[in-house]
Amino acid sequence: MRGILVNPYIRTVEEVIVRKNDITSVYDAMRWLDHKVEIVQIGCVLPNGDNLLVDEEAALKLGRPVWKLNGVAFVGCGLFLGSDGEGEWGSVKLMRTEVEVYTSWTTLQSTGEITNVES
Repeated sequence: MRGILVNPYIRTVEEVIVRKNDITSVYDAMRWLDHKVEIVQIGCVLPNGDNLLVDEEAALKLGRPVWKLNGVAFVGCGLFLGSDGEGEWGSVKLMRTEVEVYTSWTTLQSTGEITNVES
């Protein structure tokens, strides 16, 4: 199935192919050099049903790049996949150029620490 990978390590947005019903294929698509992805979470769900998958533990790992999607910060690689609304992923509906328009790069990196913010 077709996905769109946001790779902040080399600042690219590109189409990728991942195998349906194969989570290892998702992890492999989001891996960069020695930066492994071992568990993903949904970073956001778009109105068209597409999902942005992000590395659940990226912020806890030192030196992962921070990027923004429409002003919202994410850490490490992000992968857009479509959804059938019942928990199954499919090909993304978005076009690569649409993701590029809303993606911006930062010079920030994760510290690997959790901080409490009191309100």
